[in-house]
Parts: sequence; C-alpha cells; structure tokens
Amino acid sequence: MLIHGPRYFHVLKRALAEADRASLAIAFWGAGAERLFAGWQGRTLRIICNLSLGGTNPAAITLLRQLPGAEVRQLSDLHAKLVLTDHQLVVGSANASTNGLGLEQDEVAGWREIGMLSDDPGDLRSAAAWFRSQWQAALPITQADLDAAAVAWRRRRGRRPQVGHANSFMAMSADALRDRPVYFAVFRSFSSQRAKQELENVRATIANEQEHQDLASGLEVFEGWTAGELPTDPDAAVIQVYWGPRGALAIYSVLRPVPELARTYIDDDEDEPVRLDFLVKREKAGLWSLSKTDRDRLKGEIRAWVEQLDLQDGHGRCIPAFEWRQWQAEQAAHQPER
Repeated sequence: MLIHGPRYFHVLKRALAEADRASLAIAFWGAGAERLFAGWQGRTLRIICNLSLGGTNPAAITLLRQLPGAEVRQLSDLHAKLVLTDHQLVVGSANASTNGLGLEQDEVAGWREIGMLSDDPGDLRSAAAWFRSQWQAALPITQADLDAAAVAWRRRRGRRPQVGHANSFMAMSADALRDRPVYFAVFRSFSSQRAKQELENVRATIANEQEHQDLASGLEVFEGWTAGELPTDPDAAVIQVYWGPRGALAIYSVLRPVPELARTYIDDDEDEPVRLDFLVKREKAGLWSLSKTDRDRLKGEIRAWVEQLDLQDGHGRCIPAFEWRQWQAEQAAHQPER
C-alpha cells in the first residue's frame, strides 16, 4: 500500500504503538524524532542510524537510547529508511525529523515523502533478514562518537539550506536563524591607534602572501576581546553593531573571521598582552543580503534589544543573531492584545 503526506508519519506512529518488537534502519534523526515513539510499549526496539555524516542530531540519539528496551547502533554508510515491526513494514523516503541536510522539526514539515506499507509475510521475512545482516555489521555508540557527532551536526546545521525564498536578512525569523553562525558583535569603543597600526602592519604583510593577499583591503581589527568571544569559523558572519556611550547606534559591515591572523601586543601602560582579532568584509549575513536599507531598518529594530544587554562602556559582546529575533518574539508574545 502506498502511503504519503501526513498519513506517512501517522502510519509509522501507529505501527510502533502496536508493536511488541520493532527494528528501524533510518539514517538521520533530528529533534522531535522521539515523538514517533509516543505510544511505544513494546519489549525490544533496535535502531540503526548514521551518526558520522553530520545529518543526525546526537541529542535525539540520547533520547532514543532511553526508550524501554532500546538499543541503538550505527553504520557510517547507512542511507536506508526502514521500519519493521512484528506484523508490518514501511520502506520509504523519510528520515526521522531530519533529512540529512541539517533541517529538523517544523523545517521539514511539508516535504513530499512517500513510502510503501506491507504486511506480506514474504516481505517481512526478507526485511528481517536484511535488517539482521545490517545489525550484525553495525557498531555500538560510545560517548566519543556522540561528541564527534555533535561537532559534525553543528557544522551541518549551521550550513543547512534555506527554507523559503526570502533573500534578505531582515525577513528571517528566529527559527530561520537558529543554530546559524550569524552573530552581532556589539562594541562600545573603537580600536586604539596602536591596534590600527597593527592592522596596517598585518595588511602590509599579507599583501605579499599568496594565501591572504586578497584579504588585505577588507581587513578590520577587534581589540581586547578575550580568546573565544568572537567566532573562529571562517564561514561565520559577524554584523558589527556600535553602541556609543551617549546612545548612538550604528550598523556597520558584515565580517567573517580570519582566526589564523590573531595576535597580541603588550600594552605599554598596563604591561599586559592585548588580543587582536582580524576579520574581513563579506557580502552577506550568512545566506542573506544586508543592504544599506536593511541596515537602517535593523538599527531601529535592534536598539531596544541592545539597550537591555546592559553592556558597560569599553566592553563588547558577540551574540548569535537568533537570540535577538527570539527576544523580539518573546516581547511580542507578552504585549497585551488590542
């Protein structure tokens, strides 16, 4: 029997709720996948996933391992989507709340999935034999595997494709920005003359280096930030936000980190090392444009959020853009209805 649309997941949930034993070979798992097992009361649950390619959220695997009777193993080349129970099987196109591209939960809602449901004894025997061979080849999951998967998942998640067709940063919701390497670097003072001189020195040096010479003209410096405060991912987008001591607010260009250029100098007055981080201009804020018009609009929208950060003069913070949109949504939810 062909199944598709919303019925696809309804059939899976019902099959698992009615099963005493279930065997699943599904490559990629994401947040919310545990909802498939809302009615699970069976004795034996065997799951094979693909944990190594970055398409599985390891937090979902941790929840699956806590289900009654569950054992979860991994295969690095698994791409199958099989659910096999005592009395029926489903083979189809759908992963469990993620699609291997880093999309999960509502981001995969509406994707066109199709599968086959069968209770034919011959099909059940063939599927059981296939699963048995995969289970024997599959490896146990260690904490080191989960830690490595978390790194791979964050990388894949941050680079997931855009859902929808909007191309402006200002059109992005909190969900669209969640887990994206797009940040606001809110700073309260500009670089010192010493830092600017170091910037010119670096520009002059890299202008003669094959690896970095194309960066020289767009290079900028951040002074006095603690190691780790600014992102080091070369694909990250850092939107500069200046918040002056008298309330002035300005949105400057979008930058990306060049962590290998970081250095320190010794402050003559304090006799302490001062860190310099170098970033270079990039065209987009992640996947999206941030035009002059967008920056003017952003300046108006972001002021209340920046003010509640309560930053002291001379200090700065680098904060995921997601947190700004989430704060906006929370503020809107608490506004009284008119």
